[in-house]
Amino acid sequence: MGAPKGRPKPKGAGRRAGTPNQVTKELKDMIMGALEAQGGQKYLELQAILNPGPFMSLIAKLLPKDVALSNKDGEPLHVTSDPTIDAARRVAFLLYNGVKKNES
Repeated sequence: MGAPKGRPKPKGAGRRAGTPNQVTKELKDMIMGALEAQGGQKYLELQAILNPGPFMSLIAKLLPKDVALSNKDGEPLHVTSDPTIDAARRVAFLLYNGVKKNES
């Protein structure tokens, strides 16, 4: 049970900074074990061909979220996201996948 509201936590309470969550570590270990059991890199290469959408989603999760872009002169580029275009991409993706599944 936690301390009552308004009362500061005792010094040293909680997990130390940088300590991984145990559940997250166990889940990551299970996923890596399943990947190895299916053939590791060869399995991922096959998934890139058979299921490119989900595979690219996986790749996107591994890429850094904040990337500093610059032009050839070293000046920073500012990239903005247009919510209308993002929504259109999502709709196109859903329509494409729906048509693809219905053709099967």
